[in-house]
Amino acid sequence: MRSPQEYLKQICLEGIKYLPFYYYCNLAKINIKQLKSLFENIHGYTAILARLESDKSKLPITLKNTGTSAYKAKVTLKEKLLQGNLDITTDKKTLRYLLYVLRSLDSDEIIRNTLLEIYKNPLRKIGVLSDFRLALCYLDYIKNKS
Repeated sequence: MRSPQEYLKQICLEGIKYLPFYYYCNLAKINIKQLKSLFENIHGYTAILARLESDKSKLPITLKNTGTSAYKAKVTLKEKLLQGNLDITTDKKTLRYLLYVLRSLDSDEIIRNTLLEIYKNPLRKIGVLSDFRLALCYLDYIKNKS
């Protein structure tokens, strides 16, 4: 198995901005300050450094009552999820709403279990892969940030 530092270096070279990395910082015993100084002057590492600044405001969300049908659908999904009555669907719109709702929760257990169920679906084919990555990064953020 490669080292956590190698993973951190590799994800910086990927074209995908949102991949989990806080977990690997913990494995490598690197705090955020050390990570910043390690990657500050290395080409290609700006994505992680930018995320260190933006994750706190971008990843967690608050459901805002807009009165729209989208808001109402998200509230319904959240209620069902918290009650344990939610069946995972392959409908793109519903899955996108659900992945959005997950980022409003602070229960890493509910988020993790729901993401595991969602992952059983063909996310790329459905068209929710980027939404899934954001929800996964949110889980990584709330569980591993230091």
